[in-house]
Amino acid sequence: MSSTNTKSSQKTGRFLDLYNWIFTLVCFLAVAVSICFAFRDVRGTYRWFSLSDSNAVFFFVGAMLIVSGIFIQVVFSLGPLAYSQAEIFWRFSGWAKLPKNLWASALTWVLIAGWSLVSVLLATIFAPLSIGWLVGTALVTTALGVTFIWGASGAQLLSREKMLKVWALASVIAGVALTLWAAMLPANSVSFLAVAGALLCSGLLLSLILLLLSRRSQLSSVSATEAFQRRSVVLSAISNISSPAGYKYYGGTRRWARSRIRSNHPAFISLASSADSSLTVLGVFLFSLPVGIFLSIALREMGAGLAVICGCWMVATLNRWLAREWIAQRSVRAWIGGSYLRQLVGFALGPAVATCLYSLAMAFVFAIPLHITALAFLMGLSVSLGDSEPQSGIEYDLTITTAEGIVIPLQYVTLVVSLTVVLGVHVVALLLPPVVGVLLALGFLVFILFSHWRASR
Repeated sequence: MSSTNTKSSQKTGRFLDLYNWIFTLVCFLAVAVSICFAFRDVRGTYRWFSLSDSNAVFFFVGAMLIVSGIFIQVVFSLGPLAYSQAEIFWRFSGWAKLPKNLWASALTWVLIAGWSLVSVLLATIFAPLSIGWLVGTALVTTALGVTFIWGASGAQLLSREKMLKVWALASVIAGVALTLWAAMLPANSVSFLAVAGALLCSGLLLSLILLLLSRRSQLSSVSATEAFQRRSVVLSAISNISSPAGYKYYGGTRRWARSRIRSNHPAFISLASSADSSLTVLGVFLFSLPVGIFLSIALREMGAGLAVICGCWMVATLNRWLAREWIAQRSVRAWIGGSYLRQLVGFALGPAVATCLYSLAMAFVFAIPLHITALAFLMGLSVSLGDSEPQSGIEYDLTITTAEGIVIPLQYVTLVVSLTVVLGVHVVALLLPPVVGVLLALGFLVFILFSHWRASR
């Protein structure tokens, strides 16, 4: 009798977990769809950018090129999708034939669902709203995503990832260029669609060729373990966004500039590290351009300021690992010695320079007023310095439970609140008069420096 009750309670618990998960997913989709329908009304002109019903479709095409390039990189980062941890661990103790059925992996279905959702939401914002258009967009883009997954799998089997990655980079750059072209000049539908169609067709053809060439190929043990290691790092980085250990996964992997630095001064080390991560900053800048156009048309200078502030936060966060390491490792500080604040400012110099270059580039493109540029730079400098007493880990025993039964670690909530405070202070500064807003951002920077000075005592 007791075993029957136990099984019944287990089934009830699994049913409640499934219900909570489905309920959360439905709520998320409802919020996303409502936001997209609200964004359909964003039409108008800002400076030399314009968005109307006549060129909104071209925005959609450019966005699809950008998303396609990003999707290829995401597929490569996740490694061989059809191979689980157990298969790689057990089968690679010796040679064995691995399965090649991509659809046996739940991650493949998650990627296809996410790709289809993003494409349909973009079509809802930028394209004529009709049942035929949305159904056609969903079918065509889903087929496109499936082909890209096949092509990425074939490239991994043949060790020819560079060809598809070059195409992905060209797709992102072309998507940004075409989006700017459609926003700044009268859109030429024939030439615009011809370039976009040629890029998409070349990506489809390349993916199909790689798929056909890899039909009888086997993935080597070295390639599979390297891909699985890369996948583990990426998933860990995603799960640790803004967490105490998240900074370890960010920044560039190149070491060209750092290998040529002979000085051990923190400023030179920081500048060299930021130079090696210049592609990361460039990626943030390219991604910010279409987002900035959309927000500036919707909210005028406020929208452009929001785009620059969020971009500065990303640039500073992705480049501040040296300062974060200096703050967190007290034993290293005691061993190296020197002034805490002087060393910290030196390690934060690289992110500060990267943030300054990014904000100046965005100010040039969007003709942002000087005080908003200064506001964004001051925020990037504050984020580059980091917390004075960073957490060393997440204590999962400290949790809070929502009314729907969702358990959330408490320290994640504090991290989200701290991020909201940083962004909120500078968003409020945008709404204030120029001088008052800059003084508020400067006061926040002084507060960060004071907290570091107090922690060093």
